Amino acid sequence: MKSTRPTTDAERNAEARAKWLNPATQEAPKASLPRTLASSTYDVGSTRWLKLQTQVYLDKSGCDRKWDRVVRTTKLADDVSDAVAIMATVRVGGEEKILAVKQFRPPINAFTVELPAGLIDEGETAGQAAKRELLEETNYEGFVTSVGPAVFLSPGLTNESVRVVRMQIEGEGGGVKEESEVGRGLEVVLLRKKELLEDLMLLEKQGVKSFGMLYTLAIGLEMGGV
Repeated sequence: MKSTRPTTDAERNAEARAKWLNPATQEAPKASLPRTLASSTYDVGSTRWLKLQTQVYLDKSGCDRKWDRVVRTTKLADDVSDAVAIMATVRVGGEEKILAVKQFRPPINAFTVELPAGLIDEGETAGQAAKRELLEETNYEGFVTSVGPAVFLSPGLTNESVRVVRMQIEGEGGGVKEESEVGRGLEVVLLRKKELLEDLMLLEKQGVKSFGMLYTLAIGLEMGGV
């Protein structure tokens, strides 16, 4: 018996598109556009941690278009956040500082200064992941004060989403626990909250690149007169 299963990209796209067409007009309902056709998302290549996918979506005119995206192989579902970014503050000598980490990032061949961050393990809440990652990356402990909604750092490239977790440091700490972060070369950096933008610019002059979320925070603090 001859298979009726679509065998080419064009056939798969046509089948997926047909599911959204109005049977009477053969047009996509305008209220649903633009829209990605989930059944026409397919893998192009993969490694242990990442996949490259091609998606087919309908634009606002109902025309088929393609888009490539990067997806983590650890992602459980499109609506499940991948990671946490931790905005932790600590008081040093009466001055409030923001806890950051400096590390080498091979994709840009440079050191960066970033908020502590990490993937959310299966079964963990964002708050639990933040407390674990903070201890692993900085050897500081703290309590969670708020957990933000999923935000997207590069939605034109990837569906990765991050939750910003705000924390307050408890007691003494600091310094990376080498047994848990061996090979990553993490260095704890305490940045002045009131002069955050100035501190980031000083690091930039040393060739240390800023994590976009941290730089945006610095701009916001300056605009707010903090």
